[in-house]
Amino acid sequence: TVFESLTPVFIVFIGMYHLLPILNLPIELAYAFAVISATTDPAASLAVINQYNAKGPLSKLLMNIAALDDILGILIFSFFVSFFTVGNDSMVLGSVKEILLSLLVGIVVGFTFLKLCKLSKNGKLILPLLFGVALVVEGLSEILDFSFLVSLIVVGLIYSNFEEKDNQRSLFFPLEEVEELIFIVFFSLAGLKFKINYFVSALPFIGAFFILRAVGKYIGSFIGSQLMYRESKNIQKYLGLTLLPQAGIAIGIVFQISKIKGYEEVSEIMLNAILGSTILFEFIGTLTSKYAFKKAGEV
Repeated sequence: TVFESLTPVFIVFIGMYHLLPILNLPIELAYAFAVISATTDPAASLAVINQYNAKGPLSKLLMNIAALDDILGILIFSFFVSFFTVGNDSMVLGSVKEILLSLLVGIVVGFTFLKLCKLSKNGKLILPLLFGVALVVEGLSEILDFSFLVSLIVVGLIYSNFEEKDNQRSLFFPLEEVEELIFIVFFSLAGLKFKINYFVSALPFIGAFFILRAVGKYIGSFIGSQLMYRESKNIQKYLGLTLLPQAGIAIGIVFQISKIKGYEEVSEIMLNAILGSTILFEFIGTLTSKYAFKKAGEV
């Protein structure tokens, strides 16, 4: 996870740093897109696993990487925010403080949520509780300045590890009922920011980002699997192909970056470039995932 997340960060940054002046685009975009390149949207690859009932070392490893990948991406984003808002000298201290506070809030809210869930005997109040927890954590993050995404991931981890297995279904069931609605609202709001003129002007930038991130993901996962899975040639050759999809977290991070001082002027082109690359990554990433699982003999 560390290699497949960090390698594209360095490759995208180096590539964009040299390419942006040629495209007459601000150099700040190199930092932003390097951070964004770390994240993966596991939903597309997991959908392929479910559709073809894929079973084996590759699909099992992908399931484990899926959760860790986005956590690491958010932590990298936290360092990025500290770098631009706190300053270079206090970057590490500011990031560590933010992450520790995020973990602390997540742990406190997570165990409180566990207690509250037990009060709802029939599970009907689980969904309002979930939304309440999300809103409280988001509100606290605005006041105390920490990552609500990290906190909410910790809440989920606490629930899945400390709640009795028989009761966990009651949490996921109401989420499944509104999952599609949440996705529709989220991507519709993102789509409202879509401007065709910005998209067209950003096409060379989108193409470059797609290639650099894809190369980074493949090389990073290859190096990581060479170190950890020397016996499995399938994991070494095909893991990188399952990590191309990118969507939700990346778009969310772009919205966050656009609020940082110095990024307001490039927010439109940044968002439209990410929306454009998302289409590419989701479409091509699904095909490469399907190819990888078939070649690995796990379908």
